[in-house]
Parts: sequence; C-alpha cells; structure tokens
Amino acid sequence: MKFKSLTLALASAMTLTACGGGGGSSDSSSSQPSPNTALEKQWSMYDSSYLIDSDNVLEKISLNIAGNTIYFNVDYLANNQTIDEFEDVNNFVSIVSDYLTDEGLYRPVTEKTPQGYVFAHLVSQKANQWVLTPASQNNLKGLKLTENFTVVDLSNKEMGLYIDGYSYLTGQDASLTPHVGQFPQRYYQQFKGKTFPQGATCLKNNSSSSNKNYIQSYGTAWLDFDELESESFRKTTLGGYQVAIAHDRYSPYEYDYEAYFKASDNVVKYGSYYAQGTTYQLSNDMQDYQADLNEAIKEYGANSPQALIETHYLAGLKAECALFNPIASQAIDQQVRLN
Repeated sequence: MKFKSLTLALASAMTLTACGGGGGSSDSSSSQPSPNTALEKQWSMYDSSYLIDSDNVLEKISLNIAGNTIYFNVDYLANNQTIDEFEDVNNFVSIVSDYLTDEGLYRPVTEKTPQGYVFAHLVSQKANQWVLTPASQNNLKGLKLTENFTVVDLSNKEMGLYIDGYSYLTGQDASLTPHVGQFPQRYYQQFKGKTFPQGATCLKNNSSSSNKNYIQSYGTAWLDFDELESESFRKTTLGGYQVAIAHDRYSPYEYDYEAYFKASDNVVKYGSYYAQGTTYQLSNDMQDYQADLNEAIKEYGANSPQALIETHYLAGLKAECALFNPIASQAIDQQVRLN
C-alpha cells in the first residue's frame, strides 16, 4: 500500500499513484502550533486497493493534529486486516520511514498512544504549508521538512477523480481494461455519479523541501554494502554511518538519488538521498508524465490505448489530492465497501 507523499513520507509514503485535478483557492491564514494552543485538526489519506475482490475499494490512514504533534492511525485496509502492533503498520502501510541526517538516524516511534502513533512534530502550520520534524525514538529535532499545498474546494466535485484520478478516468473506457486490468472499471462504478458535499476540502501537494541533506530509508537491502561499485555510487559518511549515493538521479524530473547505508554490521538499508532544498515539485511530475504521453503518441499514435492511458495518468495527476478534511472523508467512507 502506497499513500501519496507528504514530506515524502506523507509523500513516500503517500506517493504515489497517479494523481488528479482541479484548482482551488488558497487560504493562507496561519497559526503557530505549540503545547499551549488548542489547535486540533483531522485529515485523511486514501489509497486504492487495486483488488477487484477486496472488502474495500480504498484503504485509509487518518492524521490527528493535537498541539504540535501529528499522530496517525490506520482506519481500514483492503481486507480489513487488523493492525495490533507497530510491526503490522510496517507490513501493511508505508507511511513511516527511517531518516538519516548529519545528526544521526531518526527511527520511528513504535509505541502507540491513545491518540495513535506519533508521526511527526509541527514546527509551524498554515492552511497551505506544514513544516514538520519526523518523530524519532532518540528525540532528534534538526531535520525540518516543508510541505506546500493548494487548498481545493471539493464542493459538488466528482469524488472518484480527486481520490484516484487515473483509475476513475481509465475505468470509464471499457476498451482499456485489457491494458489496465479490471480494477479501474470497478473503481469507476463505485464512484460514478458521487460528488462531495458542501464544505469538503482537500490539500494537494505542490512542493516539498528540506533544511538538511538526508536519506529516507524504505527497508532492508539484501546485499553486501561492499558490493556497491564506485562506478555507480559515491561512498561517504553521513551522521556516523557509511553511505553509498548514486551518481545519477532516478530521473531528470526527480530530486532523489538511489542510496544505501550500513545500519549495522549485518544490515544495509536502502532508500533515497535528497540534498538540502527542494525535494519534490508537482510541476516536475507533470513534465515527466507529459514526456511519457508525448513518447506514447510518437510511438503508437494519439488514439492508441497507450496514449490514452498516459493521458489519464497526466489528467489524474492534475486532480488528485493528498489529504481530505472530515467532511470529505465522511463522504468517501460511505463509498469504500465493494458491493
């Protein structure tokens, strides 16, 4: 399960199926969270199950903001698997990551509180910008990740488009089923004609940035660190750990580099290296998707299934949101169970 990126963990997570469209007005009113404020907000993240026979067409994680702390809970999964321990979170969702910076290694907080698992601590918050520090067992606080959003008014807009735009658009064309599988058609039928109520809003990721160089780890690599060749990787140290960072980025439109670090003598972690500054831009993703569309048109023709699929990827990216407010979330939850 992959949720659309927020801080690339709230984006690496939450990252990244094809997203969808629409604009909206931006609210720049701000508040500075602190233990003395009564700031409490709830936001929900969704990802498609991509299964035609699951209990639910979507999976959901909720974020609860209390004071300057963001907590998360897994509300439901495709087949309503039970999440009893933090190990289950790692098995079923990818919202938590290790972060390696010059300070050392940020390891997720694994103990659940009455409000949920601690995800991060807010440094500041506006309606269209969050600055946060990932929670860590050893209380590291130097890494600051900034997420910039567009606030989208969803009132009376097509529900399915803003959750999983790609599936919604491809699902409308039965001729694409042999190329994309049966799930998009199932998804479209589930949300066909469903619109958001008044007051529904969402946050759409525009860009992300960091105040430090860091590696975001996605899991354990089954290789020997010494096998990484210098032709492909530069080896150095970061935060007291041996690291290997690819010379070239994954894509000219992206900001991350393949990376590994030696977490212990017997454990090598893999992930992505990001340099200080911009770490994600929606506009770059759109250029990447547009390049794929241009290539499909050139190779197969403008009306080919390949070009239509790439068209829907791009249109979906323009619409899809990362986080939904409670009014939007309640409306979505009424539609998620497969009939």
